[in-house]
Amino acid sequence: VMRYCLMLATYHAYKGHFYLLEAFKDVLEDYPDLILRIYGDGFFHEKKQVADEVDRLGIKNNVILGDFTPNTAPLLAGASILLMPSQAQESFGLAIIEAMAFGVPVVVTNVGGMPEILHESNAGFVCSKDDPREFSCAMKKILGDPTLSSELGHSGRLTFENRFAATAMAQKYNNFLKN
Repeated sequence: VMRYCLMLATYHAYKGHFYLLEAFKDVLEDYPDLILRIYGDGFFHEKKQVADEVDRLGIKNNVILGDFTPNTAPLLAGASILLMPSQAQESFGLAIIEAMAFGVPVVVTNVGGMPEILHESNAGFVCSKDDPREFSCAMKKILGDPTLSSELGHSGRLTFENRFAATAMAQKYNNFLKN
């Protein structure tokens, strides 16, 4: 089975596709069979810019650029890592929580609310938005260590159950109303 990393985001520039592609090219030196799957909405010209960068970097055989897909569950369930390389404007990052639900490790940039979600969850790594090399190192760490990958996934799953699952949210809301 081909291992793949996953990015679920619109094709807007601030989502960090160029940053990610640079990091991914570095990862391919160690994992030449790895696939990067990117799915999201976007204008034609935005998607074309990403496709052109994939060509320029010479990594076309390892990158799949898809359109928005409403059913992300099968994609997440099979992913080795969820990647969120945002450069700006990331409020919450719902995909992180979805990845946690599936026990998939996450690598994100230190933008918006993403570090807060990962904070204390031990579900992945937070990297500088200015350092694609740090991002690629985090990816290599997970890909190269099945035990670490499984620990991060397990921690994410527990965090999801404790902090984000519907029952946990309802309980917190109930406690809030009582006080």
